[in-house]
Amino acid sequence: MEHTCDGLTIWYDTPDAPLTGGAVVVGARPSHPANTVSVYWREDDGIVRSIPATAFSLPSSGGQYFRAPLPIPRTGHAEVMPVLQCTGRQVPTARDVGAGRACWLGYALPAVEERGGGDAPRRSKAGKAAPQFGYELQFLGTVSVYLKQPEIIGPLSQGIRRIFYIASGTCVGPRLNATIRPVGADWMVIQRDGVALPNVRTTWETADGALLFGEYSGVFDLGPDGYANTLRDEFPEFPTVELVPRFATSHPDYLWLNRLQCVGLGAVDMKKLHVQYDLHAIKAKA
Repeated sequence: MEHTCDGLTIWYDTPDAPLTGGAVVVGARPSHPANTVSVYWREDDGIVRSIPATAFSLPSSGGQYFRAPLPIPRTGHAEVMPVLQCTGRQVPTARDVGAGRACWLGYALPAVEERGGGDAPRRSKAGKAAPQFGYELQFLGTVSVYLKQPEIIGPLSQGIRRIFYIASGTCVGPRLNATIRPVGADWMVIQRDGVALPNVRTTWETADGALLFGEYSGVFDLGPDGYANTLRDEFPEFPTVELVPRFATSHPDYLWLNRLQCVGLGAVDMKKLHVQYDLHAIKAKA
């Protein structure tokens, strides 16, 4: 399968870019250091995940390729839709993804027994504690943010204060497509236990012109030596991050966002100061 738009081409499920049950390989051209690929993945229940792909090269072809591991579907059947982004361009386009016009490709595996999860309440067995309430995750989009070099306030009584101003950002997904304006920042504190606490305030502008205020905290674990390493400007290459965003807006088309508690799950490229995370809305189920 191949898609071309705005000078970008992406292909997969081909001999050089196979789709198997465990992973999908995606080809991209032209090769560019700014190319990034995310793979949208869903089962029959329709809940969409976004899986970041890792770049590699095939010397025999001279092309640029990406690989993303795929979850094992509980139902035995799942679909994928890779998306290539580069310097503000995207294929398939954000409009096609948001409108459901982009093409999903299905594949099948033997169904596996579900082991936990959030779809329904779990009852205790043999007196063991178990969750009594289920949950539902609704995928809103994948967020990509580039940060400026930090403004270093230094060690304080609360920890090391570093302020990361936003250079640029986007959110692309089935429910939310927006640009993140370069006016916000993360007023982060790195505690002495190595756990960094984000403190982010941002302004998002949707594709149709609505303004959203985003505010969130979270956990950015730099490891047991994170405090000492931060003083030496030493960091893990791709630390993970867990965020809890909330949004506020007065635009009538996006009032539904005001009612959501969101979660963001992703990682940070510390060399490029590039933050990527999947944005989900979470709902409790009684």
